Amino acid sequence: MTLFLVVEGFSEAGFFNPFLAEHLATLGIDLHVPVIGKGPAKGGMKFRAFDNMCQELARFLADRRRPYVSTFFDYYGLPSGQRLGWDFVPTTKATRGVDGIETRLREGVVKAAGADAERFVPYIQMHELEALFFAQPGTLAETLGMPEQTGIFETIVTECKGCESINDSPTTAPSKRLQQHCPRYVKGRSSAAHAPRLGARLDLRAVRAACPRFSAWLTQIEALAGLRP
Repeated sequence: MTLFLVVEGFSEAGFFNPFLAEHLATLGIDLHVPVIGKGPAKGGMKFRAFDNMCQELARFLADRRRPYVSTFFDYYGLPSGQRLGWDFVPTTKATRGVDGIETRLREGVVKAAGADAERFVPYIQMHELEALFFAQPGTLAETLGMPEQTGIFETIVTECKGCESINDSPTTAPSKRLQQHCPRYVKGRSSAAHAPRLGARLDLRAVRAACPRFSAWLTQIEALAGLRP
């Protein structure tokens, strides 16, 4: 069974191949991690129209392999402008939170993909990919080459009451905290980037224990293995 895990950036693409591909392969799930398409001249979700993004997800669903498609988009920094059709985000965040955003994403894909949308599993990460890194503060600090920061990373998790509660302001989102305490943190999937190295070093069981929302999503993905011969 084929799974397209559509992500919003190269850090996610660099992280999930070493972190999840082998685990999912043992279940018969062939993982692919494409980055959501980039608009003219500028890249990233904030430059993508909501309807265009849903149509792109629909094209993945229309692949001849009849794959399942899921997303891994950050709750922090979601677009919110009216011009590109993201104007529902601020109100939905305020009234229904992350579950409401996932519902709107599913509705958009149903509109674009029709019956194929039954193979779509929306997921929005609280609050960023980097929240998963905090599941093992020691491993995070060692990978960043700053083992002395282990205690600081542990304190952040404790004060926020969990990795997935490290919040989404421009100064306190997980990636912003990493950059504050470790300016050498490099995003992306290049040889200098940290996400691929963390994907290879973090323990999946530890991340699931520390990030229950992520774990619940992964349980959904694992269950897909039983839906195909």
